Amino acid sequence: DLRMSRGLGDVYKRQVINTVKYGVQLAVLYFMRDYYAYIIVALLSGVVSNIVTAIVVDKLYPQYKAMGKLPKEDVQIINKRIKDLFTSKIGGVVYDSADTLVISAFLGLTALAKYQNYFFVMNTIFGFVTLITSSSLAGIGNSLVTESEEKNYKDLRKFTFLLSWLSAFCICCFACLYQPFMTLWVGKANLLPYGMVLILCAYFIIRQINNLLNLYKDAAGMWHEDRWRPLICSLVNLVVNLIMVQFWGLYGILISTIIAMLVVGMPWLTHNLFTVVFHCSWKPYVGRTLRYVALAAVCCGALFVAAFYTAFARAQLPPTAKRGSVA
Repeated sequence: DLRMSRGLGDVYKRQVINTVKYGVQLAVLYFMRDYYAYIIVALLSGVVSNIVTAIVVDKLYPQYKAMGKLPKEDVQIINKRIKDLFTSKIGGVVYDSADTLVISAFLGLTALAKYQNYFFVMNTIFGFVTLITSSSLAGIGNSLVTESEEKNYKDLRKFTFLLSWLSAFCICCFACLYQPFMTLWVGKANLLPYGMVLILCAYFIIRQINNLLNLYKDAAGMWHEDRWRPLICSLVNLVVNLIMVQFWGLYGILISTIIAMLVVGMPWLTHNLFTVVFHCSWKPYVGRTLRYVALAAVCCGALFVAAFYTAFARAQLPPTAKRGSVA
């Protein structure tokens, strides 16, 4: 009970700190209207948040103090893993930023604004799903240490099944509701073609499966074996972006991102996982995952066709029938 109350108090304090931080940032934007000031406040608030967190941790857990020195061999192992993790994070940042940079450079800020509106909606839904998967990180890490490889492989298959169908539900909603929602939010003048919605649906489910594989990689601490993959994948994405944007515009940007993930990132990561963690063939898992994705695409297509023809049939009704009145 004492530990739980301490944990809840820690969460409450962090929420207060975040609320104050966002309040100050909002005030700076409203009164000063200066983006540089906003960035400075964001940096300073991050520093203050870390200092307050350190003070709170020292008060809540005074029994934990760093004493003595680690053996040189342990320090070298820790430094090696930190370098590998740093490389991985840098590659992820470059990968996520490449699309935005290329769009702004080649297509202009108007196209970037429209793209970001769509991406913001998708990223919000992705964040909700990620909350479910990321909360399992500690449990997966513990299972990788304490359970057998066969048990962990079965768990991966279960996670993939659940995540695939959750993603299928999301892309069905995207296919039917994306354009109506964007029309209500930003107006018809700022809509992208429906083809972009379909590519975003494909990107969403592929990114979710890739995120699950990365979750197992992080849980296993497999950063050294995977240290070059994020950088190579980011480089491929950037190069293909620069080529395809000149021929297909926004379509080329998203398609190149999917290509980099499907051709370089996911096969490499899958090979590493099944070589280092599961020690079995990756082919049955990939085949099963492809079937899930195919079924999700069929469900999405069927639901869209049903929604389209329902809307078309309703549009043919006389106005009185649409309102439900009887002549």
